[in-house]
Amino acid sequence: MQKDIGKICLFQGMYIIVRKDWHPGLSTCNLIDGELSLIEKMNSVIRFAEAKSIFVEFFVYTSVYYRTTPKGSLQCVDEFREKGIGLTVVNDGKEEIFSFDGMDFEKIERKCYQILGFTKKDYFKDEITVKGYGYKKDYFSTKGFIHKVNQFFKNNQEEGVDLVISCQFEEIMVANNYSFACDGRLFQKLIVSENGEIVKTLSSNDRTFIGDKYKRCYKKAELCTENKERKYDRILFAPMASGMLMHEICGHMLENDFFIQGNSLFKCIGQRVCNSTISVYDNPYRMYGKIKHIDDEGNILKKTPLIVRGKLTGLLGCRYAQTTDKKLPFASKARRESHEYVPTGRSFCIELVSSNCKKISVSELQDVLVVKTFSSSSFVPATNEVKCESSELYLFDADGQLIKIKGELKIRLKGNDFLRNIISVYDDYTYQENMCYSSSGHVSAATYTPSIMMDNTSLSIKIAAAS
Repeated sequence: MQKDIGKICLFQGMYIIVRKDWHPGLSTCNLIDGELSLIEKMNSVIRFAEAKSIFVEFFVYTSVYYRTTPKGSLQCVDEFREKGIGLTVVNDGKEEIFSFDGMDFEKIERKCYQILGFTKKDYFKDEITVKGYGYKKDYFSTKGFIHKVNQFFKNNQEEGVDLVISCQFEEIMVANNYSFACDGRLFQKLIVSENGEIVKTLSSNDRTFIGDKYKRCYKKAELCTENKERKYDRILFAPMASGMLMHEICGHMLENDFFIQGNSLFKCIGQRVCNSTISVYDNPYRMYGKIKHIDDEGNILKKTPLIVRGKLTGLLGCRYAQTTDKKLPFASKARRESHEYVPTGRSFCIELVSSNCKKISVSELQDVLVVKTFSSSSFVPATNEVKCESSELYLFDADGQLIKIKGELKIRLKGNDFLRNIISVYDDYTYQENMCYSSSGHVSAATYTPSIMMDNTSLSIKIAAAS
């Protein structure tokens, strides 16, 4: 007989630790006397395969998405709601991934029979401990959060200014030969538009209400210089722009996907790629603070060195991406948009640090092009190039005031060229988060970078006259 005590389900001397606020499929543990729960079924398949020296992993995924209406009401967007299970099987070095919508295990049973010979007679009861990481419930559905949203819109009604808050709560469980681990992730974003133009986005991966970061945005009248083509020998990328560059260069160029496509940067492992004062890390702690999370293969997230004192030392990868003929220092950084996508190496938060940060001195920035941000950025794997566009271009005048330049900057350069042409790193570090629309779908990503000065004398980056 079953006896439910708090969050521990007891069944004939066997215990299963199940959090009631985790996946719906998990919280139905032993609701019917004699029926196996979802985690018991997964565990039976895993142990059955293990006896045959076959690796099996289940990836259980649910996602809920919310968005505010023009009047500030927070509503769940049903078309973005997802729920499903991914199954990975590795046998004799061959890896296969299957996906199943919903939490119905019958289709998975049939697939396990086809590829493993597993039958219902092979189910058994066992002690299972589910390790919990991350956030344990959907914070965005709580009365407290909804009240904050309502108050925020009530207190920030301004003509010509539109505010939109979007939120996503993801729950995953990774069950494999090594462990059963659950994770809950929060992502919220505030989009600020003035007269129909987006002027600011703010993001957060924790329970800090995104509205608390908001300050009213007022556009300043800016003097504009002559609209003409010109090349500047030095370019200063402000933190938002430098963050986007570093995300594309180290957050994408160092992914295992592009190793397969022959990325030239991979040939530089162990070699100097930039100034010896610079190091780059993928640092999830910048995103999550003290809250522990796992990647999408069940590994606890850790700070990973990518460039150390100018030398390329690590790459972003995962178990699924490991190759037998190439032994490169891949980090455990598995990301997947949902159960339908294969795991692949993705960054969480690219952090650039320098042992020689400078304070910004306006007197040293005369005739230096300042790029505040980019309207778009992308990585082109076929050519190993980063593409960025911006019209947020400025110069400092003699009084230290920024003057906007009329023109368009279109950058297309190899990541290696940007890294080795970094002249100076400044001390105005800025943390920013957003969604990255990569080949595996959308995942939250962050950067922690300062302003960066680049030497443009040997490059051909020019401002084009605005059309």
